[in-house]
Amino acid sequence: REAVGAGEVKGEVEALKDRLKREQRKVQELGQRLVSMSAGNLSAEVPLDVDVMKGGRILWMISSTDRGERIRSQYRGDKFSIILRQMREARFLCEFGHTVQVSFQTAWPLEELSDEIDAQLYCERINARIPVWYQEWPKSVGGELSSKHRTVVREHLEEFDLFVHMEDDIHIRLEQVQAYWRQDFLLTQAGYSDKFVSGLMRYEVNQSSSGIYERVVFEANMHMEAVSVVELAPLGRYMVFHGGNPHTACWLGTQRLVKYLQDTCTIEEFLYPKRDKFIEKEESDGKGGKVTVRKPDPASWVEFWSGGFQVYFYCKLWKVIPLDNYEQFLVHHVANNKLPLGSTQSMDVQDFVETMMRKPVQTNPDRFRNTI
Repeated sequence: REAVGAGEVKGEVEALKDRLKREQRKVQELGQRLVSMSAGNLSAEVPLDVDVMKGGRILWMISSTDRGERIRSQYRGDKFSIILRQMREARFLCEFGHTVQVSFQTAWPLEELSDEIDAQLYCERINARIPVWYQEWPKSVGGELSSKHRTVVREHLEEFDLFVHMEDDIHIRLEQVQAYWRQDFLLTQAGYSDKFVSGLMRYEVNQSSSGIYERVVFEANMHMEAVSVVELAPLGRYMVFHGGNPHTACWLGTQRLVKYLQDTCTIEEFLYPKRDKFIEKEESDGKGGKVTVRKPDPASWVEFWSGGFQVYFYCKLWKVIPLDNYEQFLVHHVANNKLPLGSTQSMDVQDFVETMMRKPVQTNPDRFRNTI
């Protein structure tokens, strides 16, 4: 049994090394592509240092209101096991070459669990444990916990190159962080960073009666009118999410993007969450029309702060995902608790993308300028 255990550990180490090597090659390829784009008279407003993707400063933030009690009828597990996965990915980012700081905010007592977290954060490359900022809030904080990480971002904005926030049941991987960063470079270099922002798309795993597992896109924004396909020359075709529900239970942003969001968000400042009561706003209905909606207090509206409604809707940007390598931008909602509700639209990932590929390709990016 000891030999098997050692073999498993060795296999995990080798798999991690392969992951790191693949991502290192992609960074080199990105550098070459940016040089090629610059030669074509496409230049960013700010210098692009691709080396930051080899060794940047990342603030890795996790918010957890409970360990699964709120969704117990659909989820029988302990969310702490998912949190440990999130901590391991922080370690993988460190092994890759990044300097990582973890921020973990909870509304439940950590007690002795911090030792289990620390055990996941030993980074061999630096021969040290990744540092963690722990902050426990009383249970009464409720949904407002989802906005608390913004204060951490504001207080440490100049100390990090990339900010990643996730709810406690989302598994963001090293590859998705790097893919996001690549797209940020490309969109900026090509002059699209004032219209579009790279994002992720959640999926759940559905087990059919035959025992076959399939990945299913379950977001309510999956009605086809809310997603279009646009050609962003010279980058290629992208899915544009310009209506419906943009929530992904996570968000990523470079320092440049966070500053841009602070300057442009039309409802609530990005870095200064406040307690407004109700907001009436005219929004797109996803079908070319407008509708007046009444939003609840954003400080207690989890989706607003934690992963999408503000970033991808109220900050003058639309979320985009490249159509040719969409796989890198799929993020697993590990709790898998949405599909059992039966009230969410769902669609097999492959079917969804194939439908997108059959859509007419728009060639005028300005058609999707976010004026909200």
